[in-house]
Amino acid sequence: MIIVVIELLVTIYVAVQRYGLEFRVADWLREDFFKNITGEEVEHKQLWDQLQSSYECCGLNGPEDYHALRKPVSISCCAKAFRARNDFAKQMLYRSCLESASYFSDGCEDEILEVLRSDAEWLFGVAITSFWFEAAGMLLAMWVANNERCKIEVYTHTVRY
Repeated sequence: MIIVVIELLVTIYVAVQRYGLEFRVADWLREDFFKNITGEEVEHKQLWDQLQSSYECCGLNGPEDYHALRKPVSISCCAKAFRARNDFAKQMLYRSCLESASYFSDGCEDEILEVLRSDAEWLFGVAITSFWFEAAGMLLAMWVANNERCKIEVYTHTVRY
């Protein structure tokens, strides 16, 4: 019974903290995206290149972010160009990607937050499923204990006579 109560408390804690985590991640993404665009720091560019290619997204809210800031769309928004092996192929594929506007259309903030939400929902599903299995186990244990008690009462009653 204590394990079920602890499990319920953990589930409530995760539910509450999930939204706080989403807000912190969203704030960090916004701050870091603008550092990436306005600054010359290599680690921000590498991080955003990795995020955009891994999550198949472009910009914070979409490729319009680059256009609004009057910056070129990042090469990591074009999957084929970013994965090309040599520089000439990268430039040709990048130019083709920009001309046809075939870069990723979804923003990274939405994609990353969606992954966080789906992971949290999966965790809730596991917690709820295990809660029901534990509840069924407790009911089964009470049923077995009740049956055994009845058998003992019948046995002691028949032994006396």
